[in-house]
Amino acid sequence: MNNLTILIILLLIIIIYEIIINYEKFQEASSGPPSKLKIIGNSTETSITLYWHKPTENYEKIYSYLIYTYEPDKDVNLKTIPASTSNYYEKTFYNMDPELEYEFKVRAVSTDGLSDDSNIVILKPADKNKKSPSVLPPLSRKINCLPDGTYKIGSKCEKSVYPSTYFNEVGHDNLLDKLNEKPKKNVLYF
Repeated sequence: MNNLTILIILLLIIIIYEIIINYEKFQEASSGPPSKLKIIGNSTETSITLYWHKPTENYEKIYSYLIYTYEPDKDVNLKTIPASTSNYYEKTFYNMDPELEYEFKVRAVSTDGLSDDSNIVILKPADKNKKSPSVLPPLSRKINCLPDGTYKIGSKCEKSVYPSTYFNEVGHDNLLDKLNEKPKKNVLYF
């Protein structure tokens, strides 16, 4: 064999080696499709609003969300919403027929594939006089500690209706003396 043939074989071996190494790295970089979403909804007289958080796993490469709307006796309506840096999403559908019941589901779309279907939310636009419950984003719930040592999870921080019964006597006299102390005026003379 001449030197040219040996050089060509060596180059082919290097190229094949690089392809195999890069293919393995590419396979490892793919983390799989996003995890399943959970959606909730709310309705008013002629509108329906859906709420969801980004998936808990494999959300880094999501570039959009697909919303499937099922309306009786019609084809499935598909809407695409671009992904953003937000953790929380909402989409409102207007001019909905108050006589019909609508079904919704959402899927996340990433470069690694589609997530599984979310849960299905079935909503009918509500009467304008009917009070609709407010929807809390799951990440905005607040924990309030109550005086008896228990806690309550809600949408806002609550002021305690009872004064604090916890009284710590340690340092009480020193604190009172310091609060009653008259400030000293320092005058500098030159």
